[in-house]
Amino acid sequence: MAEHNANQDSPISDSLHPLVNTAIIGLVLMFVAAVWMFFDSGPYEAWLDVVVTGLFVIAIAIPAAAVARRPTGKTTSRFDASAVVR
Repeated sequence: MAEHNANQDSPISDSLHPLVNTAIIGLVLMFVAAVWMFFDSGPYEAWLDVVVTGLFVIAIAIPAAAVARRPTGKTTSRFDASAVVR
């Protein structure tokens, strides 16, 4: 018996739902806020909080920059094969 896909006409996406990205950022912000509230008891621990916050900022900034620079497919390449003059 062959399987029938009811969603054959629906488009397939290779990216996450936007709410997933928003949830990830929200959870990271909550974690950083918890670190600052619960583990800030002395002068040296404050530096540790800054380091942990910086690591999480970098962990969010790198994927965000990669998504922002992702090509949309609407631009033409400068190496387009149809533009070659023979």
